[in-house]
Amino acid sequence: MTVLDTKIIDIAQVSAATETPSAPTLLSPPDGAVGVSLTPTLSWTPSSGAASYRVQLAKDQGFTQLVFEQAGLATTTIDLAGLEPSITYYWRVSAYNQLGVASDWSTTWSFTTQVTTPAPSLSLEPVMALMALGLMVGMVGGITQEV
Repeated sequence: MTVLDTKIIDIAQVSAATETPSAPTLLSPPDGAVGVSLTPTLSWTPSSGAASYRVQLAKDQGFTQLVFEQAGLATTTIDLAGLEPSITYYWRVSAYNQLGVASDWSTTWSFTTQVTTPAPSLSLEPVMALMALGLMVGMVGGITQEV
């Protein structure tokens, strides 16, 4: 009886490992989000039967201009860095089971990164002009007081 139970468990494990995982559902950043950080965290829901995930990020909907791709992720989030400002990115995720069978891709979502403004430059010209004016006023004031 114990041998039979072990074989049933082994068959169930093999059966589960060969099933195609379900496609992940994207969570964040939301589809169409604007003003997203240049270092966003992408997240999605766990897929039934998934052992790992593959993420793609591109500058086009056809994913011919990939800017990031990583497979073998054991978690349902990934932190990105180095994205460009004011760019629309497209992303999708696929799940893999223990035997490497892939799910369909998730739906494709997009987000646009934040606009960055250059830091204001500090110019000494206005300060120098005010100092010169103050010096001239002081000199004129000094002269008028002596007269």
